[in-house]
Amino acid sequence: MPVCNKCGTNYSFWKKACPNCAKEIEVLSSATPVQSAEIQDTYLPQDPGNSYEQGMQLFQQEQYSEALACFQQALRQYTQSFTIWTIYSRTLIKLEQFQEGLRAAEQALALNPNFAEAWFRKAYALDGLKRHREAIAALDKTLLLNPGNTYARYLKGRICSASKNIRKLWQNITLYCKWNQTLQNF
Repeated sequence: MPVCNKCGTNYSFWKKACPNCAKEIEVLSSATPVQSAEIQDTYLPQDPGNSYEQGMQLFQQEQYSEALACFQQALRQYTQSFTIWTIYSRTLIKLEQFQEGLRAAEQALALNPNFAEAWFRKAYALDGLKRHREAIAALDKTLLLNPGNTYARYLKGRICSASKNIRKLWQNITLYCKWNQTLQNF
């Protein structure tokens, strides 16, 4: 397991820099990135037919309002489950409740800051709220934790492309205004 030589912090997953002192660390050859699937949520309900499983079935059937109610019920009992908070966030985002989806993603991250899926949900909610710079930062964290996340790469590309188009539009408007002002001065 990698250890920071400056502050001695141990890592449960592979990183390039120590979060405590921002010092670059050496990655041991035995250290490999932990993919989201390897992170175990010990607070997930195990009993069959629970509200979490019912919510997942309803979500897959695109019955998002009904799924939301099931996830809310599951969260009353399993408040420490970052997985349930993340799917709850995803459901809220599907219902275009971006502010609430952001809060749920942040709750999942408070429980497990290394869960790439929660970072992705946070980015998606921030994009829905038109907070693009923050969304890109969350997508960068997603890709640090899970470099193979193609959805995160796509969303980041879309946001960056849209931002460039907006900048170009403002540049053209500014040029037009200057040109128009020049014509009026003649």
